[in-house]
Order: sequence, then structure tokens, then C-alpha cells
Amino acid sequence: MPFAQPDPAPERVADLFGRAADLDPAARAAFLQQECAGDTILLRTLRQLLAASDAAEQDPIWRGSALESEARYVPPDPSRENDRLDRYSLMEQIGAGGMGVVYKGVRAGGEFSQVVAIKILQGAAGDQELARRFRQERQILAGLQHPYIAHLIDGGTTDSGQPFLVMEYVDGVPIDSYAAARDLSLPDLLDLFRKICAAVSHAHAKLIVHRDLKPGNILVTPDGSPKLLDFGIAKLLDGSAERTMTGGGALTPEYASPEQVRGEQVTTAADIYSLGVLLYRLLSGRSPYRNTGSAIDLAVAICTLEPEPLTAATGRSFDRDIDTIVQVALRKEPERRYASVEQFAEDIRRWQDGYPIAARPATRGYRAVKFIRRNRLSITASFLVALALLGGVAATAWEARIANRRFNDVRKLANSYLFEFHDAIRDLPGSTPARQLVAKRALEYLDSLSRESGSDKALQLELAAAYEKVGAVQGAPNRPSLGDLAGALVSFRKAQSIRERLGVATPDTQAGLDLATNYFYYAEILQITGDLRGSAETAHKAVTLMEKYVAAQPDNPAVRNWLAKSYDSMASVTGNIDVPNLGDSRGAVDLYRKSLQIRKDLVAADPASRDMRLWLGTSYGFVATMSQALSDNTASAEAFRESVAIFEQLVREEPINALYKRQLAVYSRSLSLALIRLQNLEAARAPGDRSAALFDELALADPSNAQAQAERADSIVSQGFLLEKTKDTADAMHHYEAAVAAYEAISAKHPGNTPNGLRTAHQLLAGLAIEMGDISKGLKHAQRQLEIDAVLLQANANNAGARRNQGLAYMQIGKAHELRGEWPEARSWYQRSVDLWADLKKNGTLIPSYAKRPDEASAALARCDSHLK
Repeated sequence: MPFAQPDPAPERVADLFGRAADLDPAARAAFLQQECAGDTILLRTLRQLLAASDAAEQDPIWRGSALESEARYVPPDPSRENDRLDRYSLMEQIGAGGMGVVYKGVRAGGEFSQVVAIKILQGAAGDQELARRFRQERQILAGLQHPYIAHLIDGGTTDSGQPFLVMEYVDGVPIDSYAAARDLSLPDLLDLFRKICAAVSHAHAKLIVHRDLKPGNILVTPDGSPKLLDFGIAKLLDGSAERTMTGGGALTPEYASPEQVRGEQVTTAADIYSLGVLLYRLLSGRSPYRNTGSAIDLAVAICTLEPEPLTAATGRSFDRDIDTIVQVALRKEPERRYASVEQFAEDIRRWQDGYPIAARPATRGYRAVKFIRRNRLSITASFLVALALLGGVAATAWEARIANRRFNDVRKLANSYLFEFHDAIRDLPGSTPARQLVAKRALEYLDSLSRESGSDKALQLELAAAYEKVGAVQGAPNRPSLGDLAGALVSFRKAQSIRERLGVATPDTQAGLDLATNYFYYAEILQITGDLRGSAETAHKAVTLMEKYVAAQPDNPAVRNWLAKSYDSMASVTGNIDVPNLGDSRGAVDLYRKSLQIRKDLVAADPASRDMRLWLGTSYGFVATMSQALSDNTASAEAFRESVAIFEQLVREEPINALYKRQLAVYSRSLSLALIRLQNLEAARAPGDRSAALFDELALADPSNAQAQAERADSIVSQGFLLEKTKDTADAMHHYEAAVAAYEAISAKHPGNTPNGLRTAHQLLAGLAIEMGDISKGLKHAQRQLEIDAVLLQANANNAGARRNQGLAYMQIGKAHELRGEWPEARSWYQRSVDLWADLKKNGTLIPSYAKRPDEASAALARCDSHLK
């Protein structure tokens, strides 16, 4: 394998660029070939810069604002100033640019008046591209509802046929002017900047890149609230706008990212770079790049030069962490910047609160310094106490006591990391990598201590808990995890062995709860990996154990809730249609209803308990799922509504809790699907949109969380299903394909972990493609679904869900061949489905929602026989 060429030195790029810029095309080509001499990276870099430079030289307004750059300039029409547009009267002009003129206006008439900003398209008649981009801006604004984004109020068309939009009028000043005029302190400045990040993050969650973040597009009102403006050149990432090029030089160069300057693909990373430039200017009062008097110099600097550190640029002392945060946001390579705006803002918050930032390696020394700074008073007191104690230690026992204290201190530190710090960050968005690091480090400490004192029961229990924490981070179902299911099984099994070896005497309630918890998670992971019998046996152990504990302590709410959890685990593998199961749906319903009744009683006894309400909402969700399996769609929708109402309240009470948000997203999605089954498509939109927004937020906040990424893809599938039902087949197809790409990216990153939704996405793609007449595409996706089902059935031949999906795929493939007139092939596949449905009916795993499938397959088989006679 050849060695990769290193990136060219910025100084050499700048020197060669300056020498080549003034040469004519022939001389320039010869010069580049001679100077680059086989260095393909250097040659490509120079060619890109020179091409951008040539384009800039042809555009006299390249350094202007976004509006001035995105299309040809059209002078404003002064005669409009006293015009009236529908309900609006125009006042003075407050801005002008390539796509339009902006007026201050007032909504008059009716029952109220309102000051607004009115933007009118000012393009040549018949310019369809300009009109399209204006409509796109209007659509983008319509989808953004955030306190720090100027919102769309109205829109329409003038008498002369020119589109206009009416926006919130922001009475404010550019953010840099606001900060300078008030001489904001660093904490206040960073608080203001984080509000801007929240607005940009909202746009990104809606798949919108702003692409022109700069002080002029961020106004601050007198009360200190920022307002993000001007989405005129924003880019949609959902396929409804151009995907590859920034186009038309539509950017403000000083705040543009290197990829924008070079005309490359634009992603959310471009906005992160622009935010970095903005923060640099707010902190230093100047641009990150010096000596950029011309557009060409600025382009070279953006693409090749590293920004000066803040301390060097200003002569003032800046904390190293603040400088690091800014420099990470300004990295040339998009993939090396912060992965999301949330991560950028979160690092700022961590610095403000005195915690280590993610942009710096978490060395022991660095963490220790941060810890000491946060806890100066308590550490000083502890130090003085330690000195007093040390003064009284007898010299003859000094070494033994130090060794014993070292053992206990390390043990205490490990448990503090594992049970205090870990649990404090467990439900925070984006905490998965930190949880993994904390759990692993604590486990290393406890492993070493276990070797020193293997007979210590308390230490062994701490070691079991550590293994379970690591297992939860690796792959606990329904919790933020890394998707490492094989690793999670190993960790939970180690903990299980320790707990079973130590025993669970009846009086020791906690020991029994801990072992039942282990059984609960271990059973769920076995179920996901396809070992349904092993899962059922483990869940049965949990049920048996907890029924004994409830009999002994019927008034203990924790014990009663764990019995409900054990019923849930047993019900899931027994017949929950959403996951691999043994096919006994009615048995699963009975177990879920037992669990639901326990939780209703617990919440009635303690209505303020969030934990109990969390589990009650989950129980309603389980009952709703099984009502669907039994074809009672009305009962299913009602139960999902109960669940959604509970989690909406929990999110209102604790907005940053990622678990509450996830459960609300899951059950909002399920409610939307239930309403689709009831043909109430309009009502299905609101919970579907709510679910999609939450899943986007969770996935963007925690990129390492494989479950969050898979659930975001699940949400895309659900939205596609709604689009298909409303006959928007093209957009539905786009959603299904986007979901498949997302699932496959997860599988590539976590080999052996195939998300459950991937099979569903292929199944829906196959059916839709066949309906649209694209038979080849339909067959491809149906075959891919069968491949996934085959893997699941190889792991467990009793996986009823996989077998039912096989039957659907057989029917889809048969239909595809029937539409082609290939009757023998169609008959062969229909016969397979008939045989499979008969087998499922015989063993009792043909649930009611599939009851019509055998008749449909038999009718299709009869059609084939009729044509083959």
C-alpha cells in the first residue's frame, strides 16, 4: 500500500499561489507542473485556490453580504416606499441585496397593528431560478420556530407578480456592536454566544445549514436576546435543494469555511466554522487572519493558514481551554471540527462550570487541576485534616497504615467515579463516551483490588456492579449505548456469576434486586442477539426471584416495581411483535397487563415519583403494542396517548433528561403509526413530527450512541410510511432510502449489529418500488430483507417475527414476477408464502394482524394456476 502524501505546508502554498496568480494560463500550467513535481496534493490544492481566485476576480461584489453575493444586484424601486401590500403598508427601506429589498412595514387594519420586516423579490421578470430560491427561503423560515430565530409571519405576491415574505421585525444591533457597546464580561459574552448556538442547532435539527453566520445576521435586542436572520442562502440537507456546490459565490468570505471558499460540499460543519470565526471576533475584536487586504489573500488564508492563538492575537491572557475550543471550531478539515453545534456549546458550558472540555485530552493531571479549581475550599479543608491526622501516626505502623489507606482510597475513588459521577451524567445528551471512559477506569481499579483481596464480599459486589455499568454502556437496551452487544453479554455474565456465587439470602433485599436487574438486562440482550430460549430462561429466573421477594415484602414499592419489570422482560421474549419473540402474543398481553396494574397502584400511592411515572408510561406503551398485534387499533392508539401524555409531562419537568426525551420520541412515533392504521392521517402528522424532531435532537447530541442513530433512522422510516399513505410516493421513497443508508452506516461502524429497522426499511422499499412499477428495484430490496431474516433465523429458528416477515417478502417477490407475467416464478414464491403461513397458523404464531395473509397468498396462487392452465 503506498504511503499517503502529507498535507502541503501552508507557507509553501501561499508562496506558490502568489507567484502563479499573475501568470497567463499557459505559463501558469507549466509553472505548476515544474514546482509541484509529482506532489499531487499540492497541485490539486493550488488549482482549487487559483480557480476560486479567478472566479472571485470576475465578481466585483465578492466581499459583500450574502444577499449581495447570491444573485445579481437590482436597485431598489423608490416608488414602493408608500406602497401597500395586502394588509401591509411599506415604510422606510432597511436593506437591499441580490434577491430582494427589505422594508420596515406595518400590518394595518383589522383588530391590531404590528411592525414587521417585508422582503420583496427584486429579480428580472421570468427569472425562475431566483423565484425558486426565494420560495425556498420562505419554506425554510416556515419550518423554523425558535425564540432566537426571527420567525416568518406571512407571505404572498405583489400586484406585479413578485413574491414577498413578512418577517418578525427585530429592533436590535449586530452582536459585535452590542458586545462592544456594553463591554460584556466573558461569562455574559459566552452565555450570549451559547444562545446563538441553540438557534443554529435548531436549524440543523431541521436539516438546514445557514451558510452565512456573521454579526450582521445576528441582531441583539435591548433585553439581550439574540435573533438569527437571513436564511436566503441556507442549504437544505433533505434532498430538496442542491447537494454539492455552494453555488454562485453566495457567501460572506470573512466568515466562510474553507470548503465554502473552494466550492465543495457544504454540511453543518460549515456553520460550526463560521461560529468559530464569530466567537474569535467577539473575544479578540478582530479576524482570525491578518494581512488579508484582498479577496485573493483572504481565500488563501482561509484555506491554508492557521488562526493565531487568541493570546498572541490580542496581547491579553486567555485560558488555554477557551483558545482550544475556538481552534477546534476553526479547523480546516470539517471532520476534525466539533461534530455538532451542541458539542461546541457544551464545551463552552463545561469550561464555564469548571469541568474538563472534550476538545482536550482527558489526562489525569488535567482532570485533577479542574477538580481542584472547582473544589478549592473542600480540598483545603481535607488537606488540613490530613496533616493533623498524619501528625499523630506512629512511626512503627506508618508503612502498613499507608498501604491500607491507599487500598481504601483507591477503592473509594473507583466507587465515586462509578456510582456518583457516572450516574450524574448518565441521562445527559452526548455523555456516552464519557460514561464508557468512567466505567472502564473504575473497572480497572476494582479488578486490581479484587486480585489483592479476592475474599472481600463487599468488594466482589462492587466489582459485579462495575461489570454491569460497563455492560450498560456497551449495549444495554433502551439506554444510551455504544451498540457492542457481544461485549455487553460478556460483562453482564461476569457480574451474574459473582452475584450467583455470593447468593441472595431472603433478608438481603438489595442483593435480590441487583441480581434481578442483571437477569432483566441480560435477558433483553440475549433476545436482541437472537437467543430467544436463553432469554426466556433468564427472564423466568427474574420473575421467580421477584415473586418471592414481593410475597415477603408486599408493601415495598421498589420490590413491586422490579416484579413488574420482570413481567415486562418475560412478556417481551414471549410475544412482543416489535422485537424477536417466541410468537405467543396473548401470553405476552397477560404479562404486560400484570405489570401495568402494579404500576398504576404504585403511581396512585406516590404520584410525584418520576421513576414510577416513567415505568407507568412504559407499561402503557407495551400494552398498546400488543393491542396492535391483536388488531385492536383503537385500544392501541388510546394506550399510546396515555404514554405520550406521561412523557410529555416528564420532559416539561426535566427538559435535559435524555431518557425522558427518548421515550417520548418512541411513543409519539408509535402513536403516529397507530393513527395511520386507523386511517386518521391528518392526526398522525403532529406526533410523527414531534417524534422526528426529538430523535434528531438526541442523535445530534450523542453521535457515539448507536441506539440513538438507529432510532433516528427508525423515525425516518415512520415519516416515509406516512408520506406513502398520503400518496407522496417519491418523498416516501427518498425517506426509506435515507433510512437504509443510515442503518448501514451503523452496521459498518458496529459489525455484527444489524438494526431491527433495516429489515423493515427494505420491506417497505420493496413494496413501494413494486407498486411504482420498478420491479428490479423491488426484487433487490425484497431479497435483501430475506438475507437479514435468514441471519436472524440461523441464530434462532423460532424467531416468529422473522418468519412472518419472510412470508411478506415471499408475497412481494411473487407479486413482482406476476406483474412481469412470469407465472411459474410467481407461483413458486406464492407457494412458499402459503406453506409458511400454514406453518405459523399451526404453531400459534400467526397473530391477528396477519390473519388475512394466508387467504391473500392462496388467492394469488389460484391466479397463477389459472394463467398456467
